[in-house]
Amino acid sequence: MRLSASNMERVRMEPIGGLIKRRREAMGLSQQALADQIDVSKSYLSRIESGERSLTDDQANLLGQMLGAPPELLLLESGRLPADVQGAIAADAAGVTTALRGRTEQSAVSYPTSPVRALSARSEVRIVDPDADVAIPARIEVSKATTTYRAHSYHTKVPPSAIKPFIEAFTEPGDLVSDPFCGSGMTGVAALECERDALLSDLSPAAVHIARNYTAPCDPKAFRAAFERLKSAVEPTMQWLYNPVGIKGASVEYTVWSDVFACDACASEITYWDALHHSGGTELVCPTCTAILNKAYLKWVGERPVRTHVSEKGRRMTHHAPTAAELALIDEVDQTAIPYWVPMMKFGSDREMWRSAHAAMGIADVAGFYTRRNLHALAALRHAIVGAAEGRVREALLFAFTACANRASKRYQWNAKRPTNVMTGTLYVSSLRYEWNVWSLFRRKAADVLRYFESRPTTTRTAEVFQSSATDLGVIPDGAVDMVFMDPPFGSNIFYADSSLLWDAWLGAETDQAAEIVVNHRRARIAGGKDHDLYGDLMAQAFSEAARILRPGGRAVLAFSNTDDRVWTEVQDALSDAGLETHNVHVLDKGQPSIKGVKGQLGQERVTRLDLTLTLAHRSRPRQERAKAPAAFIDASLTRALNEGVTAPDHVYSAVLRDVLQSDFSATGLTIDSIQRRRAQLASKAAPAAALPDFVAGYLSSETLPISTNPATPDTPPPARLVPGSRNTALYSAHSYHTKVPPEAIQPFIDHFTRPGDVVLDPFCGSGMTGVAAAMTGRRAILNDLSGAAVHLAWNHTHPCDPEALIHAFTRLEARVGDSLSPLYATRDEAGRPALLRWTLWSTCHRCPRCRAEFMLWSTMDRKTGRMSRATACPICGHEADRRRFEVVANSPAWVAFERKDGTRGERAADDQDVADAASLAEIADEAPFPNVPLGPDREMYQRCALQLQGVRSVRDMYTDRNRVALARLWQGVLEEPDERLRRVMAFAFTNTAWHGTRMRRFNARGGHRPLTGTLYVPQLSAEANVLEVMRKKIRQLQAYYQALGPITHTPDILMASATDLSGVADGSIDYVFTDPPFGSNIFYADCNLIWESWLGRVTDPTQEAVVNRSLSAANGGKTLKDYSELMTASMREIGRVLKPGGWATVVFHNTDGEVWAALSAAAREAGFEFHEAASLDRKQQSHKGYKGREGLENVAHFDVVMNLRKVGAGTPAASTRLDLRSLVEDARAFPEVMARGVQGVHAEIMRRLVSEGRSDFPAFSDVRALMKTL
Repeated sequence: MRLSASNMERVRMEPIGGLIKRRREAMGLSQQALADQIDVSKSYLSRIESGERSLTDDQANLLGQMLGAPPELLLLESGRLPADVQGAIAADAAGVTTALRGRTEQSAVSYPTSPVRALSARSEVRIVDPDADVAIPARIEVSKATTTYRAHSYHTKVPPSAIKPFIEAFTEPGDLVSDPFCGSGMTGVAALECERDALLSDLSPAAVHIARNYTAPCDPKAFRAAFERLKSAVEPTMQWLYNPVGIKGASVEYTVWSDVFACDACASEITYWDALHHSGGTELVCPTCTAILNKAYLKWVGERPVRTHVSEKGRRMTHHAPTAAELALIDEVDQTAIPYWVPMMKFGSDREMWRSAHAAMGIADVAGFYTRRNLHALAALRHAIVGAAEGRVREALLFAFTACANRASKRYQWNAKRPTNVMTGTLYVSSLRYEWNVWSLFRRKAADVLRYFESRPTTTRTAEVFQSSATDLGVIPDGAVDMVFMDPPFGSNIFYADSSLLWDAWLGAETDQAAEIVVNHRRARIAGGKDHDLYGDLMAQAFSEAARILRPGGRAVLAFSNTDDRVWTEVQDALSDAGLETHNVHVLDKGQPSIKGVKGQLGQERVTRLDLTLTLAHRSRPRQERAKAPAAFIDASLTRALNEGVTAPDHVYSAVLRDVLQSDFSATGLTIDSIQRRRAQLASKAAPAAALPDFVAGYLSSETLPISTNPATPDTPPPARLVPGSRNTALYSAHSYHTKVPPEAIQPFIDHFTRPGDVVLDPFCGSGMTGVAAAMTGRRAILNDLSGAAVHLAWNHTHPCDPEALIHAFTRLEARVGDSLSPLYATRDEAGRPALLRWTLWSTCHRCPRCRAEFMLWSTMDRKTGRMSRATACPICGHEADRRRFEVVANSPAWVAFERKDGTRGERAADDQDVADAASLAEIADEAPFPNVPLGPDREMYQRCALQLQGVRSVRDMYTDRNRVALARLWQGVLEEPDERLRRVMAFAFTNTAWHGTRMRRFNARGGHRPLTGTLYVPQLSAEANVLEVMRKKIRQLQAYYQALGPITHTPDILMASATDLSGVADGSIDYVFTDPPFGSNIFYADCNLIWESWLGRVTDPTQEAVVNRSLSAANGGKTLKDYSELMTASMREIGRVLKPGGWATVVFHNTDGEVWAALSAAAREAGFEFHEAASLDRKQQSHKGYKGREGLENVAHFDVVMNLRKVGAGTPAASTRLDLRSLVEDARAFPEVMARGVQGVHAEIMRRLVSEGRSDFPAFSDVRALMKTL
């Protein structure tokens, strides 16, 4: 029996003569009688019995005869060693000392195997909000660069900052959080920081040791004092080990060691260091015979030091080849016995991480992983820790000790640049490695540990740590814990029993490999190995225990990572066997990746550096067979990941796997390779069939531009303070555009500032309404825009077309393409008779977070009013929540509107055939050209509209497959029109149709489905239009437009350039400018025009656009307010340059941001304009957002301010009086016509007044709105 330290202490403290006294009294002898027989006094015998005197050999022999006891035992009792033992000590004092110290010090610390606190079973159900983790981001990004993370290494660690959000979401202060795979104890750290208790357990002694020290408080002062005592105790040993003789004040910080091999060509010894440097580091060359060698086939014959790094006080570290004194010191240490206990735990082929190279290097036990010097240093340090401290402080010092045990081993791989760290999760020994000064390592680690203890917050909560297998938590009652967080072994990724071997060994304990939950590749099952089936069985046992101890209604979180689909399938099955179901899945990025993680990112290895965290609950629905994810689901998930900017192969894989797990599909067949193959297929499929021709080039003017011949200018602007403008006219509704000033609102300004024949310029012409107004009033116009779509619209708006010829051209178009489009829109009426689709309602499909049932959003809305509140109720279980909380799993036809053969119309629910028809169109490989312009996160509107959630990567994805094919065929038919004017006007009708044919077409229960302008928003309920019927309607609108336009005298000249560079326009050649520039961050024309421009074959360069980005950072091409101001200043300078002396410019503008107003005002003043009386423009019908602004639901301005600027030739100063917003609001409210327009009208009136006064300070719309509420 091995005595514990406490039992040995008790035996040692027993009186030396105890055996003599017991035997004497048993025989009935008095002290005097026995003393007389051995010829000593009674008092002398008394001192022998009390341990104050030792026996001589003769006395021992005599007493042995009299008492019937062995003389040798009597000598030992009196403190005398037997002769043979004395001889052994004399022959091997160090060995005997080591043996004795090993007996007392091997188990320097011990840990419990069950909790100390009393735990009770609980059966009451706690209701956890099913949306509790919705606030946790889908991708959790944390950092390893923290005091906590650095205190002690571990093979895998989930930082506390990644665990805390789940604890805070699923528990309350004072609750109990358990982690049955606690590892380094980060769950305990997170729980304590959240004021929760923790119950941590692990199979590994090293894990229990690390977790205990991470979670048990330690007095920093006591730790610091113990460290100083320890330093004094080991200083002589450390100086001897690392300070060569004859070099005063110098200490070896680390030594680089190199393997030595025998050349298989010439048999000479090759120092790997020399051979590698001889070849410049590119290949291994024998310095003797210059043979090019493969290290894998060379015989290892030894190791030798090749470089020493030395530190001296007051100097930087230096390095050199080992000196004679340094080599002599190494030899001296190698020949010196180690008088301390050292770990001799065996390391052989029975371990998964053993390799033949270990045997070749003579590594057969833990001691073999260290140089003799560092083994001596570590043993001396450990011995001193045991002697210098006890209790909690001893544990803490051992915590710092194990923190440096790996770095002190041969596992510390050499790095050409600088020492980095030991690779975790492996026992690999590199051919070039560091031997680091153990005391230097320990001193730094002790400092890290001290900083950690000092940083710990004070708390009354506690964390208990005990050693136990996760498959048997019988010491914990049912339902005793409120939450479980688990980070179990990742299959065959890491073998913790092997990876922790050095820590275990120095702690004097060993992990039970047989109980470890791993997948062994190198060991057969009969030899103790585990295959995937056994791994799954063990995981099921562990998960079952977790489910058992979790209180009813509680949540568990599983953090896991693997790229082997078999492992994930086993995990999924194990969770199901345990009665757990997945509620949510998050991606966890722990920051700095491992070496393998970096290779995974680069696609060099099939590993991922990302973890997935699965939120689990007790099963609430019957278990069902898990199906494989459909190909369409994988494609949609893959597309969404790519649209979010994910590019690294391992990141893309993790994103898709997350969706698969969350949707409860099987992970079978899902690997990095399979995802990469599908990614390549999608990229190939997405390639355009043919490049679309540049349709815009023909619009651009190549003739000499008109020049002003009228030197006269009016002295004042128009007197009207409110300018009306209607959107409900033929001139306005010919073609959609994001913002348009009605021609009727522009004409009064042209009439006032110019005469017939004068030249009018619009440098931001947009849809060309300035040109329309100029042409209808007999003026000549120059229209310019950066956008190809704007050029297309402006030209067609300002060039007449015969209405009858237009109708005939559409008839020809329909004849060309009608037969190819009809099958695309073929459907059935409610009786199953053939019918024509008018439109199809597509609805998002959602999954309920509570019952996991799937339903269409369409099924939850009021179909009479079309209203849909933010709160949505699951039609299956009635669970109500913000509809954004319901996971989107698909998008599918829900309702169809049709036209019967007799011309009557009807509607019905979409059936399986409708869904199948829509799906079948995805595979159509049409020869007609279709634009495939990229549309991704580099665009502002992509981010604002969250198009990644809609699977959008290009313009192609803005269409359903049906409309993609139909529009391509329709556009092909347009291009085949032989008459140029009619081809252009048909293209004019087509681009309007292409806009309405997108997935952006918003369903409206009252009819009139249409996309929202000024955005790329794809609604959850979209109406897929029959594009041929849409174009038929657009043709009729154009017919009315050209009839209203009538003949004109001067057709405008069209330019395509940035307003910052009007080099084609001569100085002083323009009589008047009317323009409607970009409103800062309101509308991003380059993005919104992309749909049209992709068809027209010319896309706007967004880098030249004058906007302020809110979602796109400057690093990714976004523009700041400063950038916008600079572009507007350059534009205003160009306007001032081309405008005749004393000429006028009218600028229409609105924005809710006061800073944007200030930027525009400053740009105009710097360009040499002075401000005159401004007006307000009421376009009557408001936009969707405009109505919200009028109702006070959003900060949206509706009424534009019409600024009248006059060119004076020099910069004008701004008015500098202090802004009194209250007075401005009160003054504006005094006008009934202003108050009738609500807060938007008041805001517009304030801006109009400030602009008229030439002010530089402007209030924000939100400030005006807030002040209005107080009045």
